Amino acid sequence: MFSSFTLKSIFIQSWPIVSLLLLLSIACWAIILERWFRFRKSSQFTTALENKVKTLVKQKKLSEANSVAVKYTNSLAKLYGEILKSHSKNPDDMERMMFRSIRLELEDLNKNLVFLGTVGSTTPFIGLFGTVIGIIKAFKALSLTSSAGPAVVANGISEALVNTALGLFVAIPAVVAYNFFINRIKKTATILEVTGEDLIDRLEEK
Repeated sequence: MFSSFTLKSIFIQSWPIVSLLLLLSIACWAIILERWFRFRKSSQFTTALENKVKTLVKQKKLSEANSVAVKYTNSLAKLYGEILKSHSKNPDDMERMMFRSIRLELEDLNKNLVFLGTVGSTTPFIGLFGTVIGIIKAFKALSLTSSAGPAVVANGISEALVNTALGLFVAIPAVVAYNFFINRIKKTATILEVTGEDLIDRLEEK
């Protein structure tokens, strides 16, 4: 009874919704991959950097500590660079510059995450809209024929189910990625604040 339609025909019949969901899916995966590499870059070599900078600060080699921080590209390196730069110019500004550096870094890490959250929360409703349209088509087909049977409504029901599944297919990865990145940002904020305050305390002891 399902030989009269194919998955391709279902996509063609509901192309506006399917096209929108597929475009949103592509955009989400592009953001997920870009953010993944960005977060990976922000957390690389943090332990090595922290150990080197602490050792140089302990030895009062502040210029060398700053040079080491400049060589790295992770979040901690940016924070250490701002703190050490402030210490050389105006030690009273170290804490203010630390929080400024953290805010800027977290803002950069948050880039495009709002889009992921929005897509994750709205695409199920877009799929549901397609589901409603499919159900309407099924009942319309049923009303236009004198013989009631599964084959009459199969096309509309299938279109409804495909739209529902596609909406969830887009939403689930977006929601999972959004929650993952948000938790990473919270963890990064805590680590930066603790390590930044530790560096400031070490510098103020000198």
